[in-house]
Amino acid sequence: MELQGIQTDVVNLSILINCFCHLHQLNYAFSVLAKIFKFGYQPDTITMTTLMKGLCLSGQVRKALHFHDDVIEKGFKLDHVSYGTLINGLCKSGETRAALQVLEKIERLNVKPDVLILCKKGEMKKVSNALAVMIKQELNLMLLLNSSLMDGYFLVKEVNMATYIQNYASKGNDS
Repeated sequence: MELQGIQTDVVNLSILINCFCHLHQLNYAFSVLAKIFKFGYQPDTITMTTLMKGLCLSGQVRKALHFHDDVIEKGFKLDHVSYGTLINGLCKSGETRAALQVLEKIERLNVKPDVLILCKKGEMKKVSNALAVMIKQELNLMLLLNSSLMDGYFLVKEVNMATYIQNYASKGNDS
């Protein structure tokens, strides 16, 4: 596009980053991020979340966590989708402790998580503590009910807890 003299913008470049991430071509994705900065554009939350997701999808979850820390340090504001993406990647790679630390961090940052994706490693006691805090704060539990959460409780044969969460969430749906 540049060789043809076609102007681009941050939206087009972010779409290109997304494509490279899905192709697991992260070097190219980060090169496009460098272009965004070179052109004087400001990447948005979606762009940064896309890069974190790309790192997670390619199995580089620790790099995604470091990227997150770097992005925050540079003053970028991430949202609940960004943190849900990171927590999802951490949980799926078995990094339960790191996922719970991110959950605690977003509480301090005043970001209300509406998605909590939990791992399938069977460490549901720790997850229960985080969930209790979220229930106490009356956060939207319907969005918590994803397959990872239910799988986790069934994995450790805590059917009662899974049923309790399902019943609690359905009460919120009736109002």
